[in-house]
Amino acid sequence: MKKLIFVGLFALLILVQIPQIFSLSSKICRNVSQEYKSDCREILQLDLSDEDKIFLINHLGESYSVFDVPNYQGLFSNNPPVINEDHFNYNPKENINKKFVLIFSIIILFLLNYILYKILKKYYRRIL
Repeated sequence: MKKLIFVGLFALLILVQIPQIFSLSSKICRNVSQEYKSDCREILQLDLSDEDKIFLINHLGESYSVFDVPNYQGLFSNNPPVINEDHFNYNPKENINKKFVLIFSIIILFLLNYILYKILKKYYRRIL
């Protein structure tokens, strides 16, 4: 009877351990170097497909942090900062006047183009 209980407990222990033995983490993280083992386990806990997890784990050694990249001086780092204090001298009437001038100049340009087009159209009609 004791032998039967022992065999039953051993079988139960094996049944409990089977998912762990055949799990994805035990197969994949076994080949990962020691410094990336914790990262490997974290990737396996993510909600991703198995292909994505395998891809990330295979490329763990190729990752780099921001501190690995040298800090180069930028192109514009020597430029002095621009201080714009024009907003203190803002005049709304002057701004409206500039907008009206812009709108009327565009209207005048379109009218001139239209007039020139009519003149040239008449001229070319006579030639042809």
